[in-house]
Order: sequence, then C-alpha cells, then structure tokens
Amino acid sequence: MENMHFSHRQLDSGDSWETVLYETGQEAYAAKMINALYLKDVVEVVNIHEDKLVINEDTVLWHATPSEHVRKNVICYTEVKKPFPYFKKRIKHAFLFGAQTYHDHITLLKTITKFTLEANTNKKLYDPKLMREWFLKQAQTYKAT
Repeated sequence: MENMHFSHRQLDSGDSWETVLYETGQEAYAAKMINALYLKDVVEVVNIHEDKLVINEDTVLWHATPSEHVRKNVICYTEVKKPFPYFKKRIKHAFLFGAQTYHDHITLLKTITKFTLEANTNKKLYDPKLMREWFLKQAQTYKAT
C-alpha cells in the first residue's frame, strides 16, 4: 500500500481515552495527514461502539469511515506504560488509523489485526524499530499484489 505514514510514541500514562486518542493522532494531525474533523469522527465511532474497538485484552484500534478528512493513510501507535481506562478495559496499546479509501480501510484493519496477533506471541514487535519494519514490510507486500 502506497502513501502511508506510520508513527510510534510512548506515554507514561493517560488521564482518559480521549487524551490518549489525541496524543496518538498528534503527529499525523500536526503534519496535516488527518484533520480535526477526522478525530471528531473517531470520537463519534467510539461513543457508539465503545469497547467493541478493543481487539485483544489491552489493545484498542480507533478508526472512522474513510473520508476527505484523511489526506494520507496513517497508522499511529501509542504504548501507554500505565494502562488507561477504556470503558471496562485497561488499555496499554492504542492504534489510530485513517484511510483514504474503503479498500485501504480494510487493508489497514487487517494489517493491524495481524500485527496484534503476532505481537501477542512476540512482544519484541512493540519495539519502535521492529514495529516500523514490520509495517513497512506489510506495505511492500500489499504494493506487490
């Protein structure tokens, strides 16, 4: 998949899921890859689906419908050292993705889900360098097909 940005950050803690969400998307927002309306869309999705966006015990995958509010496909990741409350869960790993098209949306959804399954058995994948390499390799795989 072409035209994708990846960011990785760490936080000691998060006061709320909203704080972690905005921190997670901060780099993509500052670089104008997503705009404030996309983040508003994500908040609306969270308010509707709540903990259905949790993809394993400690990982949330925030996203909204593809729109013109996404200028570049992005995967933003934040590791929170002290898990934060998210409805009835405690979250340590937060992903936010934005996609320009429905095809890219499905591709990113599958890719991040695949990553979390692999990271469950290989925690080293959460290392920033290894994670970036993993996602870049996946992007090349999708580009080749």
